[in-house]
Amino acid sequence: MNTAPTVADQIAWAGHALHAGAFDEAATLYEQALERQEKETATGLMDLAQTRYDLALCRYGQQRYADGEALLRQVIEIRREAFGAVHPAVVRAQARLVEALGEQGKWEEASRLALETVALGEALGHRHESAIEARLAQAWTWYRLGQFEAAARLAGHVTLDLTAVRGAEHPQTLSARHLEVVIARERGQWGQAERQGRQVLDVRERVLGGEHPHTVLLRVDLTEILHHAGRAEAAAFAAATLPLCEHVLGPSHRRTIAAKAALNALSTGT
Repeated sequence: MNTAPTVADQIAWAGHALHAGAFDEAATLYEQALERQEKETATGLMDLAQTRYDLALCRYGQQRYADGEALLRQVIEIRREAFGAVHPAVVRAQARLVEALGEQGKWEEASRLALETVALGEALGHRHESAIEARLAQAWTWYRLGQFEAAARLAGHVTLDLTAVRGAEHPQTLSARHLEVVIARERGQWGQAERQGRQVLDVRERVLGGEHPHTVLLRVDLTEILHHAGRAEAAAFAAATLPLCEHVLGPSHRRTIAAKAALNALSTGT
């Protein structure tokens, strides 16, 4: 006799889907679990906050940044009321909120929140995991605002810290290394960008798989780097990357459009 999945089952399945980069599938499962949690009087506020937090990560992967922002604000309110501002769960949620704000172009608020979040993280200890996540969000903000020298310096320190605390192949460490790659690209440091990009790509393909969204996004960046570095393999690499973008990210995703533009430029010699 088949039994209906429990909320815990749905959340576990959603977590696996989220880790695999299947953001739509994960979001559906989290939505279903959250609806049930909200109806069950026994559900604690912290459980609700965690499910909303995880759903917000899905929204980020779906490029639904405003939805992610709304969820994260709910999470932060609940966690601040329960734990106070200086708490790992608060710092971690605020770091994600910095990114959601930035992706919507709310840079003034994102910059202000990044500084606040770094300060809260440092109160927990410089090597605390949430403090490092806050510094990664700060480095990303500086990169997106064109402050490449400061971003490169901070991203390098964050990579070292994450490697020491979480390991060289942890997804967050790889995110920091990916940030170093795109900063080097923006600074015109093509050799460094290519070398680091290839290293991160090798690890992501092995750890996450070739069709994980994070792996595919890095391939798009590496395509542009190979193009500008004048590598002979750039066209073939671009041709192999575009179908992955269309399949994994979707044809309308902004990085798929960038991959198509890069392939066209390589094909026409522009």
